[in-house]
Amino acid sequence: MIPGYIGNTLIYMAITAAVYLPFRILFVKRTGRRTPLWREASLMLLWMLVVGIVSQTVFPRILIGVTDGGEWYFDANVPPRTAPNFIPLRTIWLFWERRADSSAWASISLLNLAGNVLLFVPVGVLLPLAYPKCDCFRTLFLWSLGGIVCIETLQYFFGRVADVDDVILNVAGILLGFGVYRLCRKLAAQISARVGRHRNGA
Repeated sequence: MIPGYIGNTLIYMAITAAVYLPFRILFVKRTGRRTPLWREASLMLLWMLVVGIVSQTVFPRILIGVTDGGEWYFDANVPPRTAPNFIPLRTIWLFWERRADSSAWASISLLNLAGNVLLFVPVGVLLPLAYPKCDCFRTLFLWSLGGIVCIETLQYFFGRVADVDDVILNVAGILLGFGVYRLCRKLAAQISARVGRHRNGA
C-alpha cells in the first residue's frame, strides 16, 4: 500500500517538473526576474511536492492499463461521498487503539498517522526557502492551515474522507519541517560565523 502510494506520488511530481520547468524558464526570461538558483530549486520542489500530495488526496483514482485482450482502458474512479469527521483526535485515537494489530498498524494506521505527518515535513522546509514571507511562524502556520483545510474540503467533494485529524497531522508535519529548517539555518549561521572569525584571525 505505502510503496504504491509513494510511487504514484513520484509520477505526478515528475510530470509537474516536466511542465513547470519550461514555463518557469519562459517566465523568468520574459519578466527579467533573477532569483538565486537555490530559491528556484526550492520553488520547483515545493510545487512538485504539492501536486504530488494533491494527486493522492484529492484527484480521482485513475486506473490505466491493458486488458487481457490487449485493449487499453482508462477509468477515473470517484467514490461516493462519506460523512466528514469534525471531532478532533477521534480518528487518531482509533488508529492508536489498533496498534496491537500488526497488519492494520503496518498498513492503514501507519499510513494515516506517520504518513500524514512525515509527508508534509518537506513542505515546512521548502515554504520559507521558496517564499521568504513564510519565514515566520505565524505566517507559515496560517498559510499551512488554510491550504490543508482547502485540501480536506476538496476531498469531501471528490469522494475522499475529510477529517479534522488529517488537518492536525498535516499541519504538525509542516511545523516540524519548519523547526528543522530553523535549526539548520541557525547551525549554518553559527558555522559561517566561526569560519569568518577564523579567517579574520588568520
